[in-house]
Amino acid sequence: MKRVRVRFVFASVFCVLVPAVMAIQPEVGASNTSTQVTTSLQSWYQKTGHSVLQAFVADARRFAHVTSSTTPREASQDCKRFTTDVLAAEHKKLPPNSVLASDYRYYLQTAATRFKECVTGIAEKSEFELAEGAQGGSLAAQAAMTIIRGTQSGKVVNLPPSSTNLLPSLSASVVVPKCYADFKSLEVAIEAYNAQNNAFPAPPAAWNAATYSGNFAPLLSSKGGGPYLNASPDSGYYVIEYDSSGNVWVEPAGQFDTTYNPAHGDYTACADVAK
Repeated sequence: MKRVRVRFVFASVFCVLVPAVMAIQPEVGASNTSTQVTTSLQSWYQKTGHSVLQAFVADARRFAHVTSSTTPREASQDCKRFTTDVLAAEHKKLPPNSVLASDYRYYLQTAATRFKECVTGIAEKSEFELAEGAQGGSLAAQAAMTIIRGTQSGKVVNLPPSSTNLLPSLSASVVVPKCYADFKSLEVAIEAYNAQNNAFPAPPAAWNAATYSGNFAPLLSSKGGGPYLNASPDSGYYVIEYDSSGNVWVEPAGQFDTTYNPAHGDYTACADVAK
């Protein structure tokens, strides 16, 4: 029964993914397509971009044939194939435009990281990593493909990473269990730290987007008997905070409380805030 469930999870994730790879469009206002045609971009497309685009399109089509009978091994091979093609594209010449080259490189690197996460998710039977890796990688790959298609006609299709959302939209059934696990892991880490140091760890700074990852440094450090955590909790779909009194609480993504919020001080609050 367990193997059947793994197959179903993979199929459900990728059947949702495939239309996204083929049809996702940049956010309104995110692109800035130049009307000036450059022969250098057209030349790059003919020599490099065309073959890269063909490889990505072929990879996307393979995803389209995923069914409920697809095995985890076959799924892993598909993610690895996309990773291989993305990494190969990284080693080729970049579009001959500094801004375009920077954005293009960013999307390729992001796609490679995400598809590796997809492979890890399959190996570890992690529904969250599988979904985030596959869908996030495909969003990044699609952005790179959009840039390539623009160069075919010699146009600069600028998709600034800062204004293009590469965070996939995951279902609550995938996000909430991950939030539960992160919440519980942080609680255990804090108690272990207290047992070893006779005091709870204190966040180094007030909670906000800029300090979020750094505030877990006391638990990630090897000092004081650590590390007590393997990595900072996710911040894309929720944020989990703690204080020097040993309290742990969860808030919606992008919301940071400077003091303990008892209304969200239990892992069950993940069902209310995780997006």
